[in-house]
Amino acid sequence: MPAVESRRRNSFLGSIALFTGLPALALAWFDFTGLPKVPVGPFELKFVEAISAAASLLAILSLLLASASKRTGTEIPLAAVVVCATALGLAHFRHATPAPPALPAPGSTPPAAKASAPATTSQSKTPQNRPPGAAGAVQAVNTAKTVPQTNAQALQQQQVLAALHQARMNYDAARAAVIKSLETDPAYQNAKSDADAADEQLKQARLTLPPGHPELARMSQDDLKARDKLNQLIDDAMLKDPASRQAITQLNAAQDAARH
Repeated sequence: MPAVESRRRNSFLGSIALFTGLPALALAWFDFTGLPKVPVGPFELKFVEAISAAASLLAILSLLLASASKRTGTEIPLAAVVVCATALGLAHFRHATPAPPALPAPGSTPPAAKASAPATTSQSKTPQNRPPGAAGAVQAVNTAKTVPQTNAQALQQQQVLAALHQARMNYDAARAAVIKSLETDPAYQNAKSDADAADEQLKQARLTLPPGHPELARMSQDDLKARDKLNQLIDDAMLKDPASRQAITQLNAAQDAARH
């Protein structure tokens, strides 16, 4: 009775290659976006290409080992080679970057341009006949005109602000001189004493009375009246002084120039 030959075992490497090639085939078929690229030596392969190539090498190795062995079957390695090669081909050729469209030959007119040529008016042809660089030259001329104007305006603004600052200093100096001359005037002394007393009473009331109290509001009005009376005396004295009148005139002129 003849001996029954034992069943050949499956290839372990072929099974790994097949299980790796099937997901690679699915990725290559559906082309999932966002997958990283894998550097392989001087080349940079897509993720699916790298996985398919690795699985193909593993499948070919398992097929060679199974063919050389008498106890290992070649069915699974052969199926793995087919699946991995298909995945590699799809990953490389199916989703390859399309070539850019061919440019029209010099002198040729695209069909769309030919169709719209009769509707072109003389106004639309005028910019096309402009020599190259004309727009840049016009812009350069406008810029050359604008820069000096901007610099001149900035310089004029600085001069106006400087004149206003000097006028305010002259006015403050003239006012201080007038106040100094009024220190011996009885009317000024009484007005200043009343203003200081009203201000001191208001400060003390704010420490003891709550905000919005009627007495606090009355004292605030008295303080304003006393302060206005004192300032009126100073203003009248400045109008009588020639240097002060000149300082007031200069300050008003500087303020008008700054507003305009």
